[in-house]
Amino acid sequence: MTNKTQTKMFNSDKNAASKQPVECLGVKFPNDEARRQYFLEKLKEKLKDTAFRKIEGFPIGTDEDILALSDPPYYTACPNPFLGDAVHILQKVRNPKSESYDKKPFASDVSEGKNDPIYNAHSYHTKVPHNGDSWGW
Repeated sequence: MTNKTQTKMFNSDKNAASKQPVECLGVKFPNDEARRQYFLEKLKEKLKDTAFRKIEGFPIGTDEDILALSDPPYYTACPNPFLGDAVHILQKVRNPKSESYDKKPFASDVSEGKNDPIYNAHSYHTKVPHNGDSWGW
């Protein structure tokens, strides 16, 4: 396959996917590019908020750099202001009366040696090798 064929193939897949209607955080868009532009504008407005910029871990960079590196609401190069909206929507979707959430935290002692087959199979050795037996494998 030539480079030209590969480029044509991948661009056509990308263009076809980008023309499909998209729903994101309860808002419907004609395509993914419209979604991206809408949320970039929302992020641009949020970047003007001085309280938002004081959040611990806020990056040192210009607004243009943050916007260029972001694909909101999925990923932002700063603390994500859309997470609260996502949690709110997911809570509406989940029906707590009909769904029981009973998950226990994973707690297990880890004592492994360097002779475990998984440990020996990989060239990068960690301090504690993975053991499938403790996870029921």
